[in-house]
Amino acid sequence: MNISICLIGTMLAANRNWYRTKDNIFDNLINCWGENHKIDVYICSDFIPNDILDFYKVKDYILCYNNLKEKYYTLLPKLFNAETDFIIFTRPDIIFFNKVVEYDLSFDKFNFLFREVNHWDRKWTCDNFYATPKKFILDFYNTMINCEKVPEFSGHLHSQVYPCLVDLISKKNIHFIQKESGFSGSGQNKFYLLDRYNCVVGDLGPTNVKDYEEWIINNKDRLEYEKFQIENDKLSFDDNY
Repeated sequence: MNISICLIGTMLAANRNWYRTKDNIFDNLINCWGENHKIDVYICSDFIPNDILDFYKVKDYILCYNNLKEKYYTLLPKLFNAETDFIIFTRPDIIFFNKVVEYDLSFDKFNFLFREVNHWDRKWTCDNFYATPKKFILDFYNTMINCEKVPEFSGHLHSQVYPCLVDLISKKNIHFIQKESGFSGSGQNKFYLLDRYNCVVGDLGPTNVKDYEEWIINNKDRLEYEKFQIENDKLSFDDNY
């Protein structure tokens, strides 16, 4: 299988740095698929150092100084004619707890990581990871163009991608990797952490699942974890979402 990895977003800022995440992304996202898969890496960012092009062996890239949504629809046409079967979109400042190949991915459907806790009534989803077979790439592109028309548009992708995309490809072609709802915030789910060095108490927070579970307990009030549990207990997800 030919797999395209797309890193979209800010590479370098006051509290984030691709140098701190590059090894994790390489090990857990790019180099975890085995010999039977061909991996191509694409990047769209407002800053792309030569070092990262060499490190990831980037196939193609685009400089874009606009917001995240516009970075997506600037890069997506690069994939229209690409020799690829499956495409993963994420951000360059992410730190994965586990290898993405171990995720409950559907290679025939558009994959969201999870529904956003306490916001699924507005159809919000995690906006830090998407994965799709190539057959839906044009629909994803049109979603990025049309998403500002969504009444609940908040300026962030989590509030707009699902409502637009489901109208184009139907619910039967959408898969949630985690059935329970979750928090997109850094270190507040079992999948990833965002590089926010010195942003909160000067550390990166949990860097693996075991530390994440302990961190959740120690930060129960801060994360409103009881609310999280109530939401998950209340919602029973099936094919009618």
